Amino acid sequence: MVRHTTLIEQNVHHLAIALSAFLLIYHQATTWIPLFPWNDLERFSRREIALETAFNGLLMGTGLVCVLVGKAGFSHWYPLIYYPFLLMGECIDWWIPYFQTRSPTPERFGITRPSILGSSS
Repeated sequence: MVRHTTLIEQNVHHLAIALSAFLLIYHQATTWIPLFPWNDLERFSRREIALETAFNGLLMGTGLVCVLVGKAGFSHWYPLIYYPFLLMGECIDWWIPYFQTRSPTPERFGITRPSILGSSS
């Protein structure tokens, strides 16, 4: 018996593809584009940034490919396991500390900005 997908299933699948692609693009962009205080790229070497880009790109790219082709097996289960763990890690590592502390300032990160008026000492 051939099962035909409904319009709702197709729309949900297209939404999953779009969200997976957006997540991959967002993570890759925020790994390379300095957006202080959300990412402190000055602390990391080019090698560390490249490794993070490659590692996250591989994991998230695998998720995107699985969503694109996934019908059964690995390509069905990988996104169902990976994305909840990614969300949990993001919440623990970034969002919970962000909402529990004061607004990020350069001083909070040990960065002092030079005064345009000179030293006040």
